[in-house]
Formats: sequence, structure tokens, C-alpha cells
Amino acid sequence: MALSRHLHLTHGRLAASLLLVIVGCTSNRQMQTDAMDARARAPWRTPIEGASDPRADELHWWNRFNDPILGDLVQRALKANLDLAAARQRIVQAQARRGVVNADRLPKIDFEASHQRAGAGDDALGFAAPPPGFETHLFAAGIVAGWEVDLWGRVQRLVDAADADAAVAVEDYRDAAVSLLGELALAYIDTRTLDVRIDLIEKNVAIQRRTLELAEARLRAGNGPELDVTQSRRLLRRTLARVPELRRARTVAENRIAILVGERPQANLIPSGSVPQTPLPINTGLPADLITRRNDIRRASWAYRAALARTDAADLERLPRLTLSGSFRLSSDDIARFGNQAYIYSFGPQISFPLLDGHRIDANVRLNESLAEQARLSLEQTLLRAIEEVENASAGYARKREQIQELEKAVAAAERSAILAEELYKSGLRDLSQLLDTQRELVAVQDDLAVARQDLLAQMIRLYRALGGGWKAIDLDGIVKPLSGTPPESTTKSATKRDREE
Repeated sequence: MALSRHLHLTHGRLAASLLLVIVGCTSNRQMQTDAMDARARAPWRTPIEGASDPRADELHWWNRFNDPILGDLVQRALKANLDLAAARQRIVQAQARRGVVNADRLPKIDFEASHQRAGAGDDALGFAAPPPGFETHLFAAGIVAGWEVDLWGRVQRLVDAADADAAVAVEDYRDAAVSLLGELALAYIDTRTLDVRIDLIEKNVAIQRRTLELAEARLRAGNGPELDVTQSRRLLRRTLARVPELRRARTVAENRIAILVGERPQANLIPSGSVPQTPLPINTGLPADLITRRNDIRRASWAYRAALARTDAADLERLPRLTLSGSFRLSSDDIARFGNQAYIYSFGPQISFPLLDGHRIDANVRLNESLAEQARLSLEQTLLRAIEEVENASAGYARKREQIQELEKAVAAAERSAILAEELYKSGLRDLSQLLDTQRELVAVQDDLAVARQDLLAQMIRLYRALGGGWKAIDLDGIVKPLSGTPPESTTKSATKRDREE
């Protein structure tokens, strides 16, 4: 009687403890993004005035440069870049891993078959062996089934985490594509700018050759010193000496383009041409728009979701597990009588409940909580870096436009000075050193203007990349399977949506 009462109290305490555990472990952790949303509400430090709507240029921003060669290179890179191909395979890998995790939710059925031959000597003794002096065969075949019923959603949370991991791989691919297109465009602008710089040097070489010929003619006529000839020749050779380095830099940029489009470096991959036209500036929108536009922010959001789901799954390990298992086997010592009532079957549920685990579950929960907090901090840091990149590109674009305006005036003045100095030298009113100084200054300021225009285009490309432009144009048909759950931006409203609602 006392024993029965003790067992009843023990079962009652166990049931109460189980209820408390269930109530405490069925929470579904949510993303905490208040700090990130607060940072995204602030306006830009360097807004761009008179800009166009970025959404009109989001898909194919490279087309704004009106350069068909650049557009062709973009398509070739998206199809043949090897790093991008490896990123696509990582999507396939993540989706396959999701299938492995999801398999734990489904019943498992195995077919088993065996044949054993056993015998015992005349003097052998054993409980599991045939009688002494006998030999027998045992044929067996059957089906074994098992299924863990996901009562509390532990396995589902692991599947959610695997879904988020697959989304991380997708965002990694898109981010790699955006970076690839930006790097390709920058290399292309480098190539075109070097063409312009080489062309400018060749034009100045023609001017300096004319000056050298003039000095030589005056020397032959006895109207000029030999020093004028040597100074003219020195300036000409110094200008010509810049061409090999520029051609080397162009070869490096062209080789870089070849690698980005998945080809071996080759000569004349990019024919000589002019720098693409500078498109109108774009409107950077609001910092909150980066939450949906930037792939690295979306990736960090999915990684945060995955960490929260794994924390939930670790917490749910405290609860009982219900497993349904069964088997049906046919066995006989004569294969001819295999189906004649020679069967064995079993079926029944099994419940397991952790009582003492050395605090393994608690430690695992703390581990995953720490990983989730790291993921949250990484998400906030990713947003800050994205804002920094946009701010830097915007400031660089605005300041570079101011610099170009001044350099254009300087080039016009240098060209006029060179013309006047040449006329005065021909008339004998100025010596050659002044003419050479103006020609040297003209070469320098023209080169500065070409480099500044290159930097302006580069800042615009960096701005597009910082805004996440082009990621929606990346074709993932046939690679990405539909993901379960909601995207990160729908878990919490972005600051932009809340501002519009208010």
C-alpha cells in the first residue's frame, strides 16, 4: 500500500514537472531588430540632389552607361564566371542538406533479408546454438519501420533552420553576382580610361614633336641655341616613357576582365574605345531600403533566423520523444515453408524522456543562444557597413563632380596657354622653356581630368553596388527551390513601411 502511494506521488510529480517543462519550452523565438530599425530611420549624411529614381535602374544598372560591349561582358560573366558557378553549387548543397534534415520528419521503412547456417558438435553446449550434433539453416526476411512523431515541433524548427541556411546560400550567390558585376564594370572603366590616357599622350607627343622640329629648324638657321633642342627632346622622351606603363596597366585590366568572364587572358579581348558616358546620378532612397535591397543584409537576416530556430530546437530537446516502431519478419529453417505461418511481428510506441544528462541540454541551449546573439549583432553590423558604403560612395561621387568641374576649367586654360606660348615662341617674344612648361602642364592636367572622370564612374558603380543594384536581374531558375517560411523582411516591418503607415 505504501509502495503504491509512493509510486502514485512519484508519477504525479513527474507529470507536473513534465507540464512545466512543456510550458517553458514551447516558445518560438522572434527576431529582435528594434536597434537595426532605429539606425535605418536616420537620413543620409550626403544626399545626392537632382537624382533619378533608383528603382528604375535597379535591374540592369549597367545599361545606363549605353555601352554594348559592357552589356555583353556582363552576360558572359553571369554565365561563365567560375566563382559564381561555385556559389550556385553551394545553393544545391544547402538544399540537399535541407532534404537530409527534413527526412527526420517522415517514416522510415527498411527491408531486411538474411541467411544463417549454424551447427554444433556432438559434445558442444550452448543456449543459443543448435542441439549437439545438429546443423540447421535460418532464412529470414522482413520489414522494419520507425517514425518519430514531432509532437513539439523540434524537427520542424531544424527544418526551418535548414530552409534559412538555403536562403543564406541564395543571398550569398546574389551578393557574389552583384560584387562580380561591380568588379567587372570597374575593370572595364579602367581599360577605357587607359585608352583615353594613351590617346591623350599620343596627341601631346604630336605637339611636342612639332615643338622639337621648330627648335631644330631655328638651330639650323642660327636663330636658336642647342639647349632648346635638347630640352624639347627630353620632354618628348619623358612623355613617351609614360606609354609603356599605361599599356601594361591596360593589359592587367584586360586580363582581369578575361578571368571575370571565365576565359583565359588573351590579346584584343577589349577593342580600343572611349569611356562610356556618365549617366545621371541616382537617388539613394532611404537607409531602410537597404534592408530589402542589400543581399548581405538579407543573408544576415536569414542567418539570424536559422540561429533562432536551432535555439528553439535545442530547447525542445527537454521534452519527451514519441517514436512509433514496428516490424514484420518471415523466418524458417526451410525456404520452401517460408510463407507458411513462419512470421514474427511487433508494433508499439516508445516514449523517451531526458532525466539526467549532465546538463548537456542546458549547455547546448546556452551555446545556441550565444550563436543567435552573435547573428543578431552581425546583422546590425552588416547594416552599418552597408550604410557606410553608401555614404562613402555618395560623398565620393559628389566631391568628384566638383573636382571635375574645376579640372575642366584648368584643361581649357592649359590648352589656351599652350597655344599662346607656341605663338609667342614662334614670334621670338618668349623662350622655349616657357613653351615646354605649358606643354608639360597640359599633359598633366589632361591626365588628371581623365583619371577624375574614371573615379566619377567608379564612384557611381560603387554606389550601385552599395545599394544592392542588379540582384533582382540574377536568374536563378532551375537552381533555387521554393523555401518554406516567410522572408526576413516580413518578420518585422521595415522602418520604411512603418513610416509610410504613420
